[in-house]
Amino acid sequence: IGISALHLPATNLNWDVAYNGQPASLAKYSVDRTYFLTGGYYYDIPSNPDLQLQPSFLIKQDAAVTSFGVSCLLMWKQLLWGGLGYRTERVSALDIMGGINLTPNLKIGASYDLATSNPTAFGGTYEFFFNYRFKVHIPTEEPVWDKSPRFL
Repeated sequence: IGISALHLPATNLNWDVAYNGQPASLAKYSVDRTYFLTGGYYYDIPSNPDLQLQPSFLIKQDAAVTSFGVSCLLMWKQLLWGGLGYRTERVSALDIMGGINLTPNLKIGASYDLATSNPTAFGGTYEFFFNYRFKVHIPTEEPVWDKSPRFL
């Protein structure tokens, strides 16, 4: 489970200039705070140890709209996966997705979004992705404690 936020200061931009001696407003722009709540779980299916369910959710709220998305993936032997998702934002859509984990750090996949809201803004869109996880090694050192009573 995680929570995050964007644009905490909620900035306002008012760009006013003078044009031929008259004040003119070129830009008025405000950035509202946006909050995210996300979560997911890996569930091993007891009757079949090769299968794993991975449900997840995302809730997004800004000043005007609250939207959400839910999805569930079924993974086979940590190799092949497929699933369904549903999201609401500007357009509600049903997602069908699948992919393969080529190595523990490399996976490829595809998804198809089908608009479900009325009127449908699009017939459907395809997405193809390539995901690589870089291993970052950060060396750690044991803390050195002074043994002098002067620094206690």
